[in-house]
Amino acid sequence: MVVRKLTLSEWFLRYQLLKIGKTQFFNPGQIDVDISALSRRFGGWDKIPLTAILVKAAALLHRRQPQSHRVVLSTLLGPRLIEFSEPRVNLPLLMKRNGETHLTATVIEQAQNKTVEGLSREMGLAAKGEAERYPIAKFCADHSNHFLNRMLLKVVCFAAYRMPHLFAKKAGGISVSCLFGQEWIDKGMLVAPMGPTAISIGAISLSEKANGAKVLRLGVGYNHTAFLAIDCVKAISSLEAILTGKDKELFEELCKGEEEDQLEQREKPKDTAISFSPSL
Repeated sequence: MVVRKLTLSEWFLRYQLLKIGKTQFFNPGQIDVDISALSRRFGGWDKIPLTAILVKAAALLHRRQPQSHRVVLSTLLGPRLIEFSEPRVNLPLLMKRNGETHLTATVIEQAQNKTVEGLSREMGLAAKGEAERYPIAKFCADHSNHFLNRMLLKVVCFAAYRMPHLFAKKAGGISVSCLFGQEWIDKGMLVAPMGPTAISIGAISLSEKANGAKVLRLGVGYNHTAFLAIDCVKAISSLEAILTGKDKELFEELCKGEEEDQLEQREKPKDTAISFSPSL
């Protein structure tokens, strides 16, 4: 048996979760989504770039249910609600540093306007990016769990969660995570992600039913301080419609490939306005 002190990364993760838990009220849940249509579009369920699909679907959800992209913060002037006018999706990443794995996060902007292939490349580059791109995670990885280091991280956390305009520039209004890798096995477990956003979505498992249906199990963390339960039901129902193909318009947007996107760009009428640039 080993009893040890937490690393700075472990301490900071615990600190953030406890702080969020004190100021937010979460209702965990899960939903099974039939993604057979997605499986057919991508040539098999094992070929679906699932994380990219969920990130884009979460961004497209903003068109149908903009209230799903919200964050409630406890500021010095009282609770404040951030309503995001454009989709910004939070995505956790695992960063390798000093031979250890550390949890960090990135924000995917304008995911609704990107192809799934493009999002997959973007997320791959983010995951392989240099530690300098994630200064807080880098600081936690490179420093010990010391009083002064903890105080510095508390100041950073205080600024992020007490200043809405700063939060809106650095973070997103909805969160997505994928909790399994290539071995998609139905384990029947309930895992609901938790965060400051109104809705946090986590892919838990992917299974095939006896009738051949491909079913994705999603864990959902619903933050009741951000909006009403009826709004959450509407948001999750809309997300399901996007993923299953019931919402045909956004399903086509979700599945649009790079060739289709390039063709659309070429077919758009060109702006014939004349612009002038100052000479050097």
